[in-house]
Amino acid sequence: MQGQWAQKEIERLAGMGIVKGISQITRQEMAAMIARTMAKIGINTFI
Repeated sequence: MQGQWAQKEIERLAGMGIVKGISQITRQEMAAMIARTMAKIGINTFI
């Protein structure tokens, strides 16, 4: 990931436990990241 244009942001999200791994992501993985982000800020993901 060295030199990636979003490296700082990715490392910040990784430190928060929102992103995991270094490969391209699937839709399912993106949904999981959104759910983790919402949980971190206190939004209920179950409607």
